[in-house]
Amino acid sequence: MKSPINVVDELNGMLAEEVEAAVRYLYLKVTMESDNGDVITHLQEAFEETIEHAEWLAAMIRDLNGVPRLSVRVDCEQPPATPDDAVHDVLTIEEAALEGYRELLEFAERDGAEAKVLEFLRKQVELESEHVNEFRSLEKR
Repeated sequence: MKSPINVVDELNGMLAEEVEAAVRYLYLKVTMESDNGDVITHLQEAFEETIEHAEWLAAMIRDLNGVPRLSVRVDCEQPPATPDDAVHDVLTIEEAALEGYRELLEFAERDGAEAKVLEFLRKQVELESEHVNEFRSLEKR
């Protein structure tokens, strides 16, 4: 029998994913093969927004009387990326984050989570959707 999902544990999982994503964005930015200003700018913005999301997650965890915890493992040893590769990698990360927030929102709605948690998760779904659309617009221009 599957154990019940704990919202704080799930938020800590999302916190780790946001930190891992930020590290990947930084790595892509500093190792990109060519100096494509548009992609570099978007990577920098994605890095900053992802750190901000991590901070919001930590604040929500504390607000729920939890303790923010990080368990991260990031392998950034792939060769330098082309701008197209970087956009593809970011899309993969952002789509996974969007799916994670959607799943957690669905669980939280079914579980009758506090209104502040539902509002927070809805906002994260909205923001991640914007990020996905932003990077889709950069694909193969």
